[in-house]
Amino acid sequence: MRKLILFLSILFPLISVAQWTTSAGITTGRNDDIYFVNDSIGYVAGGNRKIISKTIDGGNNWTTNFVNGAYLRSIKFIDESTGFCGSLDSALFMTTDSGSTWTDISPTINPRPKGICGLSIPDDSTIYGCGIYNEPAFIIKSTDRGLTWTYIDMSVYAKALVDIHFVSRDTGFAVGRANPLSDGGVILRTTDGGLTWQSVFKTMRNLDYVWKIQSPDGNNYFGSVSSVPNSPNTSFLKSTNKGLNWTQSIVDTTWYDIQMIGFIDSLKGWTGGATTLFETNDGGQTWNSTASTIVGGNYYNRFIKKNDSSAFISGGKIYKYAANSLSTSLMKEVEERIEIHSIQIVPNPTSSLRFIVALGNKTHATIQLINMNGSILETFHNGELLIGKHKFYSSKKYMPQSMFLIMRTNEGLFSEKVIFE
Repeated sequence: MRKLILFLSILFPLISVAQWTTSAGITTGRNDDIYFVNDSIGYVAGGNRKIISKTIDGGNNWTTNFVNGAYLRSIKFIDESTGFCGSLDSALFMTTDSGSTWTDISPTINPRPKGICGLSIPDDSTIYGCGIYNEPAFIIKSTDRGLTWTYIDMSVYAKALVDIHFVSRDTGFAVGRANPLSDGGVILRTTDGGLTWQSVFKTMRNLDYVWKIQSPDGNNYFGSVSSVPNSPNTSFLKSTNKGLNWTQSIVDTTWYDIQMIGFIDSLKGWTGGATTLFETNDGGQTWNSTASTIVGGNYYNRFIKKNDSSAFISGGKIYKYAANSLSTSLMKEVEERIEIHSIQIVPNPTSSLRFIVALGNKTHATIQLINMNGSILETFHNGELLIGKHKFYSSKKYMPQSMFLIMRTNEGLFSEKVIFE
């Protein structure tokens, strides 16, 4: 990977600045989730790196805590000893010794979940999990610190669930893709511990997800919208009354692949995804691209507010934000993003669609051809694919027009525009 290191001299020492930096000990890949037990101890679910990393110095340095062959998506702890890590490979790992050992407890859940995209722990005995981005939609729940679990079928409300956030044992939210798909991304709310759910918002844009939900203060809530490339803009969701009512607003009039969202207070926040990070200082009324101010940034997935002056983002690396930091120099590293997967359409323009998918690692892949209205015209694959190149073709003939070939994987959304002639 090529890197360009730029050293910017600050003329006046001890100037107070807010900045993003990277943590040491995290190799390049996709890190999907991050959680802090206290100000010093934290853990990272290492995504396609397939490892759990641990810090004992507040996130400055990380060491390998657990190595496994599963794609690790989500991580949460009840206390310093007991924690859970969900994967996209039908595994839910549990530790009771601060991460020294991890055990897959998914066989004790009936039916065994296909994968755990999101975890939420509202008190010292209750754990919720949800999944999965590539269907089906379900929630798992334990009220005895993970000893026993119940499985809740959510297919009436959603096609897929990605994130979950409970504010108490009984009240919480689950977000993902609505059922039917034409309703777009969905936010669901329960006040009875998941027995019943109410849809409190739908984007009404075909193939949208609500990917993440976050609140900095328990009153203001924010949601990220992951859409497909025919979408007219990039947007986000906001509630100012504890998630009861929501509005959808524009981040940028150009489409970007978005997954992460997070605010450190009601005004200052960030949203981003594959390559671009946006920042707002007015609660989302205006957004600015800040891609050049974060170190080696890509694959943004989870934002964690550690306290009122510091936060973290998990992604291609682990990114740490510190407000009012003192520095006499600022090092900025611009790193070229190397795609994990790719789509090659040959030829393009074309009268008969043929394409090659190149995968950098084993992943679930949903590969579809969509028109400019977001309708799915063909599904070429929906399941696991191994590392390497895979050839696909369409037996259908299409009128001259432009379409999009999209591939949603564990690592994110990949797309190419197809021009039929």
